[in-house]
Amino acid sequence: MTEPSSGQRATQSQQELQNSELFISLVVQLTQMALIALGREKLQDGTRPSVDLEVAQFYIDTLEMLEAKTRGNLGPAEHDFLTRQLMTLRMCFVEAVESGVTSARPAESSSASAPKPQETVGDQPTGTEESKKRFVKKYGAEGDSASHSS
Repeated sequence: MTEPSSGQRATQSQQELQNSELFISLVVQLTQMALIALGREKLQDGTRPSVDLEVAQFYIDTLEMLEAKTRGNLGPAEHDFLTRQLMTLRMCFVEAVESGVTSARPAESSSASAPKPQETVGDQPTGTEESKKRFVKKYGAEGDSASHSS
């Protein structure tokens, strides 16, 4: 068995550094998307998006999955960074829930305690479509139910 040459070690080191930078970049991107969904980050046009707890939860869940799948394979800096980002997002999520935000609709929706009825989500009420409905309802305009009825 031969040991890697100094050139091979340098290439491996560069690749590890690049992978570390890409990992941090991925965590930053997912964190920013969660913060946008929580109404904590402005969009590129300077406006604040409406709060969407389901989308925020999706990004938090994705980061939690990354944490679980990479356990034991991250360097200390990567692990600490991911842990801090998750802690921050969880706190922001709790604050959003405690503030009474329950809808993806803009602030003009006055009934924050009443959840949006499932009938407005789509025109296919079967139980097998339930997982798809969760995401479909986020992309429609104000007249969601009218645009889906035929």
